[in-house]
Amino acid sequence: MKCPKCQKPMHKNGTTTAGKQRYACRKCGVGVTQGKTPPRPLSELQANYYQRLTPEQKAARQARNTELQRQRRAKAKQQDETSGE
Repeated sequence: MKCPKCQKPMHKNGTTTAGKQRYACRKCGVGVTQGKTPPRPLSELQANYYQRLTPEQKAARQARNTELQRQRRAKAKQQDETSGE
């Protein structure tokens, strides 16, 4: 198997929990899973939805996502602190 980034040979690098073989490039560090399908492009309906959002709706989505990220970071930090005791 060749690296999708630099085209150099890759070496085996463990397996996923689903049992699929993982590979890593020694040169550039890229990791890939054998048989993994690329992400599907947005459907036309989804693409149209995102294009039709008003600036206020886009700002609200961004604020909500930012708040969720902040909460996840705080939870992870709290778990790290409690596991270190």
